[in-house]
Amino acid sequence: MFKASRLVLMVLVLCSIPLFAMPNSCPEATTVGTAFLSFDKAQLDDSIPPDTPILDTVSVNNIIGKAVLGWEASLATDVTKYYIYHQIGAPWFLIDSVDVPGTSYTDVTSIPQFAPEAYRIAALDSAKKLSPMGNTHQTIHLSMLKLNPCDNIFSLTWTSYINLNPTLAGYRIMVSENGSAFSQLAINTPNDTTFDHTNLNPNSQYCYYVQAFDSLYTKISTSNMQCATARKPNKPNYVYLRYATIKDKDHVRVGFFVDSTAHASHYIILRSEDGVTYKQIAIVPSSNIYANQTFDDKTAKINEKSYYYKVAIADSCGTDVQTSNVGRTIYLNGYVDDYLYNFIFWNVYEDRYPLSHNVMREVENYEAFTKIQTLLFNNTEFRDDVENYTESGGRFKYTIQAPLNDVFDTIFTFVDTVYSNELLIMQSARLYVPNAFCPDGLNNIFKPVGVFSDKDNYLFMVYNRWGQKVFETTNNTEGWDGRYNGRKAEAGAYAYYIYITDAFSKKFEKRGTVMLMK
Repeated sequence: MFKASRLVLMVLVLCSIPLFAMPNSCPEATTVGTAFLSFDKAQLDDSIPPDTPILDTVSVNNIIGKAVLGWEASLATDVTKYYIYHQIGAPWFLIDSVDVPGTSYTDVTSIPQFAPEAYRIAALDSAKKLSPMGNTHQTIHLSMLKLNPCDNIFSLTWTSYINLNPTLAGYRIMVSENGSAFSQLAINTPNDTTFDHTNLNPNSQYCYYVQAFDSLYTKISTSNMQCATARKPNKPNYVYLRYATIKDKDHVRVGFFVDSTAHASHYIILRSEDGVTYKQIAIVPSSNIYANQTFDDKTAKINEKSYYYKVAIADSCGTDVQTSNVGRTIYLNGYVDDYLYNFIFWNVYEDRYPLSHNVMREVENYEAFTKIQTLLFNNTEFRDDVENYTESGGRFKYTIQAPLNDVFDTIFTFVDTVYSNELLIMQSARLYVPNAFCPDGLNNIFKPVGVFSDKDNYLFMVYNRWGQKVFETTNNTEGWDGRYNGRKAEAGAYAYYIYITDAFSKKFEKRGTVMLMK
């Protein structure tokens, strides 16, 4: 409806007649002239508000980062200003006005970088009549860019533009790389408000904005701008296997040193029995905090063989980028070489060279682990004389201790110690029994001598010719002094019984006779 509609009146100038004359009392009346007068309807009816103004677009000026409105000028001649309304939450608030003939407005209070900004306008005429508010228009909000560094993709998402007149035809995606001029990257259909920019150049900075355009290609609305750098996380530069050692006598502990300045997703533990064919045995999540990491392999048969280990490190995209050096456990083996001798042998630790091989021995229930020999790193066998331990139970435990000390990458110095498995070697028990003794002479005590026998399982008894027990003890240090009931026993033959166990818990019984001499 045009407010400037016209009302045309024809005024007839008639002859002068009496005030109360009948209409037909002036038959001679003639039309002396006509006049056409034009009036603005609003001048006749001030209750009609002006027409609703039409918003063209609401856009973002990315130079100043503010929302900008543009609209069509009203056709009504008595419109004096336009009111600007901004939606804050649910309500609409009058935030400003623009005097005619202005048809644009910049909202200096807007913050379109964080969310869409919605606006409507209304027109006010000279009679202070206000039009209804027009359709809602809001800025296009381009969300923060999502980088997929593994696939080199920036993902863009934005809000739809509504009420573009006559219709929304699509969106242009505009891009600038490293400060270059913006260029069109792609065009999306009106219903598609996402886009993936692929094949990014690593460490380039990209800036984007989106433009909505109408079907006549005469109106555009520009979104806010978002910028980000296509950074790829630092790839790990190294992983160093420090040691593979036997831990707590039942498993292998692998210690390794990683590049903690880089982003890693996980570590892959590799194991081999021959040093050639490796199998993955575990995946360890990365902490990305600590450079020193450990893994416990509880499936290794440490008392049967040696194992080779490697560690592969995967970057944040899950790609294996570095593999460590080798760490080979020390496997210790051995046997009773000869009576009173134990023989042990082992493999060299790899691939760090030990400074030496320290032979550690424990005599069970007799002597704790003690270093008994230090050998050069290329010496991998040892013959141990155990003659001085015949009074022990004959159970000997061995382990090899190998100190490591070297420099990695000319920067990092590592001092570590690796251990082999524990090896138990058991000497068989032996028993020596004299066949005669003289209580009043030099050999005045009758006592068997047990070699590598168990002290806790010992029984020694002596009987006379009538079967009477004349002596009994469970203490292997005690013997018979040739007395019975406090008096010297008669000379002659006496029977004895001895019971012992050895390091294998094997039972031994010995019966015989001894001569008591005078």
